[in-house]
Amino acid sequence: MGSSGKRDCVDQPAAIVLAGGSARRLGPVRPTGGKAACQVAGETLLGRVAAAVAPVIDEIVVVGGGPLPADLGKGFPSLRQLADSQPGAGPLAAIRDGLANICQSRLTAGQPLPSAVLLAACDLPLLRPSLVRALLDRLLSAADDPAWVIPQIGCQPQYLFSVCRPQLLDPLQVFLATGRRDLRGFAAALVEHDADWVVTIPPTIWLQIDPAGAAGRDIDTPADLAALTGSASRDH
Repeated sequence: MGSSGKRDCVDQPAAIVLAGGSARRLGPVRPTGGKAACQVAGETLLGRVAAAVAPVIDEIVVVGGGPLPADLGKGFPSLRQLADSQPGAGPLAAIRDGLANICQSRLTAGQPLPSAVLLAACDLPLLRPSLVRALLDRLLSAADDPAWVIPQIGCQPQYLFSVCRPQLLDPLQVFLATGRRDLRGFAAALVEHDADWVVTIPPTIWLQIDPAGAAGRDIDTPADLAALTGSASRDH
């Protein structure tokens, strides 16, 4: 890596930040811009996630959500936004949209596909660049060349802070064409096809990387948002 932490290879990784969803459970604290516009320590949730990703990954594609604030575009000039092609269809459809856009953009520009694509929900305000780097390294150094690496936090796989290869797009399109859209079902279908395609980082290993469990601190309710007061510091 260079001094900025970004990889110096031509097939630089990309990131998809998922900003759609109705966020109904936020109730009266839900801003007009949706969950991504919620504020933590004076920053929007989307802005905090972008700040964790940008030191490591140049290309950030935000899928869904309200219009991006002008200051976010100025702060992250390589960030772009896509509308959900199927609003309300859930994160798998948004991941499909992001992967298709990234692949098409690279091919149109005559560039190689990215070595890896980070998947991150917009409501993980405690993410840090060090966690993004660690997750990318897990995929890029894996001996079995998996298509998807997913950390397990406690008893739960964290699909919405994971990393995949762009080759995940084809099986994802096939899965969505069946009418299913559940993340767990898609991961199981991949394993059934090829057991080496999905690697889960065991909770004991992930705990060493992320002892505070930052990658699992998502925002669903007003209580979740309130509980982050005093917990919003970031390292590098």
